[in-house]
Amino acid sequence: MRYHFSILIFFLFFFWFKHFLPHSFISENKHHSFQQFVYASNHEKQYFKIRNREFIHPLPGEITSILVAATSDMHGTLGIFCDFDCDQVKGLLHLVPVIKELRVRDPQMLLLDGGDTYQGSMMQFYLNHVQPSVPFQDPLLQLMNKLRYDAMTLGNHDLEMPLDKLSWRMRKASFPFLGANIQWKTETLGEFSKSTNSITTPFQNLHPYHVQERNGVRLGILGMTTPGVPIWLDPLQIKDFRIKEILSSSRKWISVLRDKEKVDLLIGLFHSGADKDYDDRTAIKLGLPSPNASGQVAKVLKQFDLLIAGHTHQTIPKYALDELPRFSVPIIFPGAYAKGVSVVKIKLIENQQRWQIYDMKFDFKSARINQDPMSIKEEIGLSDEMLESVRNYRSQPSKVILKEIPQKVVRNDCLSKLSHVALQQPGKESKFSLLPGSWHTADIKREDLGKPILRKHLFQWMRYDNLPVLANLYGLQIRIMLNPMLRKFQERRIRSSTYLVPGGFEAVPVVEDGPVRLSLKEWNGSTIREDELYKVWMTNYHWNGGSDIRSRALLHDSQLLKREQRFLRDAVFDFLAAKHPKLPLSCKQFLEPI
Repeated sequence: MRYHFSILIFFLFFFWFKHFLPHSFISENKHHSFQQFVYASNHEKQYFKIRNREFIHPLPGEITSILVAATSDMHGTLGIFCDFDCDQVKGLLHLVPVIKELRVRDPQMLLLDGGDTYQGSMMQFYLNHVQPSVPFQDPLLQLMNKLRYDAMTLGNHDLEMPLDKLSWRMRKASFPFLGANIQWKTETLGEFSKSTNSITTPFQNLHPYHVQERNGVRLGILGMTTPGVPIWLDPLQIKDFRIKEILSSSRKWISVLRDKEKVDLLIGLFHSGADKDYDDRTAIKLGLPSPNASGQVAKVLKQFDLLIAGHTHQTIPKYALDELPRFSVPIIFPGAYAKGVSVVKIKLIENQQRWQIYDMKFDFKSARINQDPMSIKEEIGLSDEMLESVRNYRSQPSKVILKEIPQKVVRNDCLSKLSHVALQQPGKESKFSLLPGSWHTADIKREDLGKPILRKHLFQWMRYDNLPVLANLYGLQIRIMLNPMLRKFQERRIRSSTYLVPGGFEAVPVVEDGPVRLSLKEWNGSTIREDELYKVWMTNYHWNGGSDIRSRALLHDSQLLKREQRFLRDAVFDFLAAKHPKLPLSCKQFLEPI
């Protein structure tokens, strides 16, 4: 009797464990474990579940086709305000006619986006960091809703914004956000709800995959985010989740999509490039998986039928092609800034009561000028008040005027020195800086001469949302971080993002017996000693690990003194907008205080 009672207790406990502890992994087969309940809800506000579906059985000899269209790395480019490269046709508003024409060709077209969508334009910066949280609108998101996007994958830059703004977008989107390799840390999850069999997370519309049926074909779209996020983003921004390795994560979810969801076509929607070597060394040193794994997946996991790869801004193909032979699984790269849309036509035929691909064709449709982009402004929440607010923000004047259009080398030197000066605090000890020495070209025209430098000009020059970081660095670490500068002096090729220049001290190449080296000295002539500590400003991008700076210089968290919350670009603008700013010598060649 006692034995039977023990057995009963065991099965009752097992039933309770399985159905009321979804944060425990529940075995799906002998090889892998999956969370039967995912920590998110779908766009219909129903909790996401893995479904056991029946196969779709096409009729004997039946033929059908699927049209897939994809954008990626739009970086907030709506097409209303132009920040740079204004001679090009770009922006989602200018893709509206193209997407409408594709929908005429196939009303059931699948429309996808590969991420890095809501960061990178001045309008998105205003919405994310300047405009108050409530009321909040995003015309780009609402245009994606209007165009009936089916899914998008989170990109690394999408995670840079305040997470409440990202969470708002997820709630308001008519499509799911994907990230199958994003794993929430157990200790940060919300309370378990017995009524919904789920656990609330900050992101209520983040799914591992999305299943759709189009033209009689069941499609599975699996989303993956680059695991390189910790290289570029501040730890506090991503403290609640980790991003797992793409290849192994794909293997696990493939079996779910093929064996349980029983999809006919499997599409990988990855925010991850194909060149595994790019940033791989940096990731290995930081103990992270490869940031760019799409190519590796395309070589190894032939269960995929198509991969869509964002993150690297490549456009492949740029014109119509019948095949993409580089990888076992074809990969398309939709480019960036909504300059166009990648298109794939997939033809299928019935074979033994299952769908089989018998032809694929690839193309890229460029954006073209939308003659009346403002005709739908009310439909996408682009109010006159919002337009005026963004326009006023872009046009805020500084207290310096543009005397002449500078040469690139002069402008770069000026911006680096301005960045250094803007970070110094009046009346306090001057700090060193190691800041970027290469900046973007702004679209300054002849008619801008004699007029004040505007906030938008700083955004054009300094496009990345870098935050200043103050650290205690040894002289040897400073020397190591300046190695690319030495290589540049030797006319050797360097990656532009590794090129840092000194602020508050000088670094002069010295040619003596032996190899060329840098002589590092303070302005008072004192030599910078390799075993002494110095307070140095740098960007959070480089401090976190970007461009392999952290690994090469062996930077340690204990050396961090301070993280600024004001963007470097804003610090420079505020300096130029102050009364009678004292300009560095190189700046005086083309700027003049009012």
